[in-house]
Order: sequence, then C-alpha cells, then structure tokens
Amino acid sequence: TVNVRMKLAPDALSLKTGKAGKTGRVKELFVEWNAAGKAVGRQSVTSQFEVAGPEKQAAFNSHGVTIEQPLQLPADAVRLSIIVQDTESGRMGSLTVPLEKVTPGRIAPPAGRR
Repeated sequence: TVNVRMKLAPDALSLKTGKAGKTGRVKELFVEWNAAGKAVGRQSVTSQFEVAGPEKQAAFNSHGVTIEQPLQLPADAVRLSIIVQDTESGRMGSLTVPLEKVTPGRIAPPAGRR
C-alpha cells in the first residue's frame, strides 16, 4: 500500500456555497503501469472537502487543499499516473510518478533474494 498525498491549488478548484459553508469535489483516477507499458491496475475515487468559516477560507485561499488516498498497488506496477478533475468546472490535471522513487523497497527485490 502507498499513500498518495496531493496538494491541490485553490485557483484550480471550484467551491459551491451551501447551508453549511462551501464545498468542493474532485474525481481522482489512479492508473498503475507495468514495465512493458501495460495498465495493470485502475482505481477511481471521488473526494469532497469543506471550507467552512473564515479561518478555513483563508487557509484554503493560501494553501488550497490536501487530499490523501491509500492505494493497493499491483506487484508489477512501476509507474503511477494520477488524473484529477474538478467536478464543477471540469478542469483537469495529471502527472505520472515512477514508483521506484516513491517505494524503492517494493520495486527492488529484498537483499539476498537476487
């Protein structure tokens, strides 16, 4: 398992005003790739966040929001693509992370088992 932590900028996110304050929602798609470039896993999640009160609004305006998602990775995954979409505006962003930079113990065989 790896914990993906994403810090999303406030200018890329839309907030809806409701009775309890402001809320936002993003869809996240995680695609795991093997060394041959084949997708070996796919997970989709929708995350909602609240911005209620002046202190939280100020923090959101300064720092955005951080979303954390635990992922169970396939054993042969070597890269992780992350696609995030703001559900209100449709704006999207993506990045691909080489997993050996994140989880070197998972990728390399344990010492003595080579």
